[in-house]
Amino acid sequence: MTPPPRPPVVIVADIDEAREALRAARLLGLGLRLASPRGAVRHAGAGYYRALGAEIGAELVIDCDDAAGFAMEALRLGARDLVYRGEAGVRRRLDAIARTLGGRVRARLPGRAVPCRQGEPIAAALARAAGGRGGLPLRSPER
Repeated sequence: MTPPPRPPVVIVADIDEAREALRAARLLGLGLRLASPRGAVRHAGAGYYRALGAEIGAELVIDCDDAAGFAMEALRLGARDLVYRGEAGVRRRLDAIARTLGGRVRARLPGRAVPCRQGEPIAAALARAAGGRGGLPLRSPER
C-alpha cells in the first residue's frame, strides 16, 4: 500500500503569511505544514516561532539551519518539530533529545516546500501548486 502524500510545506515569516497560508489551504481542501524560513531563528529566536504557532493554533516546523544552540533553545521552549542541517552526528544527538520530549529533529523539511515567485501571494503559490483547485482568488487582499 502506498503511503499518502505528505502535505505541502509553506514557509512563513509572520502571522499574516501564516494566516494567508492556512486560509488558502482550507479553501483548497489541502493539508498543510508551516515552517519558519531557513535559519531565521537566528534573528527572531525560537520563542517568536513558538508564539506564532500558538497564536494561529498550529505547530510550526522551526528550521534551525546549522545552529545547534538555537535547536536546543527551541526544544527547551517546547518546539517538537525542528530541522537541523548541520553535522549529522549533532543532528542525531539533537533528535535523541527531542524524541525523549515527544518530538523530532529532521535533516530537511517534512514535505515539498511551495515555492513563491517574486511578489506572489502565498495563496496564489499554493493554488498553483495544487493545480488551481478550489476557486481560490489568486490575488491576496491588501494588508
